[in-house]
Amino acid sequence: MTSDDGASAPLLDQAAHGYRATLISQGIRLSCKAASVVVLARLVSPSEHGVFAMAASLFMLLVLFRDLGLGAAAVQAPTLSEEQCSTLWRVHAVVGVALAALAVALAPVLAAFYHEPRVAGLITTMSAGLLIIGGNAWPRVLLTRQLRFAELNRVETIAAVVGTVAAIVAGGLGAGAYAFVAFLLVSEVISLVEAWRLCGWRPTAPVRWASLREIWRTGVNLTGYNVVQYFQQQLDTLLMGRWFGAGALGLYNRPAQLLALPVQHGTAPLTQVLLATLSRLGPDSPEFARHVRSTANLIAHLTLPLAVVCISLPHETVQLILGAAWPEAAPLLRWLAVNAAISYLSATIYGVSVAAGQTRRLALLSLVVLAATGLGLWAGKTSGPAGLAAGLAVTNFALLGPRLWWATRGTPVRLGDFLGSFAGPLGLAAALAAGMLTGHALTTGCQWFVRFGASVLSGGLTGFALVAAWPRLRAEWRLVAQLLPWWPRGRPGNSRP
Repeated sequence: MTSDDGASAPLLDQAAHGYRATLISQGIRLSCKAASVVVLARLVSPSEHGVFAMAASLFMLLVLFRDLGLGAAAVQAPTLSEEQCSTLWRVHAVVGVALAALAVALAPVLAAFYHEPRVAGLITTMSAGLLIIGGNAWPRVLLTRQLRFAELNRVETIAAVVGTVAAIVAGGLGAGAYAFVAFLLVSEVISLVEAWRLCGWRPTAPVRWASLREIWRTGVNLTGYNVVQYFQQQLDTLLMGRWFGAGALGLYNRPAQLLALPVQHGTAPLTQVLLATLSRLGPDSPEFARHVRSTANLIAHLTLPLAVVCISLPHETVQLILGAAWPEAAPLLRWLAVNAAISYLSATIYGVSVAAGQTRRLALLSLVVLAATGLGLWAGKTSGPAGLAAGLAVTNFALLGPRLWWATRGTPVRLGDFLGSFAGPLGLAAALAAGMLTGHALTTGCQWFVRFGASVLSGGLTGFALVAAWPRLRAEWRLVAQLLPWWPRGRPGNSRP
């Protein structure tokens, strides 16, 4: 994306650097996560995976309240005074302590809900992570607000690498579900130390709660949105564990975690860069909608291929990633991949809505989606775990268009912007799927690894042929390549996404 607006050009160049640094960092973190998924699937039983998923359901809910939405509101705010910064730091610290205490208090309640006593000890140990998050969240907000993405990504990359090693070592020593807790605590401690070292800020002004009045409303709306979004994203996990037990939840959770990797290490970090950039540009900027279009296109190109592989080759993917002990996960993986693809396409909704000041509408939209998700899951219950996954996918597919339309009303972005952004990635995804299914059909009866390799090769050749034949798709991939670490720097006209 290029611009003639001299005022926004340096900001967009900085955003492009942020995207590039984020992709490098997230590529390393994605490799760590993939390695931990593959290794821990063989060291930790499906039942232990399920127990951790049960504990994580409460932990992830509590994490949503780590700053009461004030962190994102601070990123979006045009200016922040020293009093506001000092007060916001105190808010983060106090909330971290309160959430840790609440986690310990709710541990027996969670164990009773799932009928699984092992959950209580696990969530009690995980509560220490909430204390640490309360300490490291504010300096990370400051780094994000200042668009210092290279430094922030370096911190998170180091934390992910060391945390992954700790988790694998713990799993090899027989820690079971506590191997995942080792990753949480080690990575957050590293983030705590490094974020404070890099941000350079220290609280000097007195606490004045009234100074937060200007951003409090935005924070409340975002907290409401995050809570509703949590239940929307975790309702399937809660109901799976409640209705079908730890074993079924483990089979469901591991494929879901695999498909969440592009969200954790692709869409979510890129959306943070998008939010910070759009907040600095403002809705009145002519670059606002164009930047959203290019980011939506970038995210779709980077994430959809994984979903296509899982939809086209679920049994072979499970065999490759999780091993021979997880064959029942394959039908779940296919439906979960459909749902994941939809989430990738809707990833920019949050950044657009917050930057345009539409946080209340964002929260209301999430309530509607939550209600529809509950109905879809209930409808699929009679068909077992696979029915739950199918109900989730069908519901979110039906809601994708209305969500994009409603979320962008009153902003410079139109539904047509998304349709144009997705044409190339969806066309490429269809070509990849057709090629993979053809390769799979031609290798029926061969060993699973032969089928997988031949199918991926066939899909890759088909996709390459489409890129070669479609000039628009070639242009899009050139823009994607500019943000990858091996693309030459400093080429004229290529500094922005």
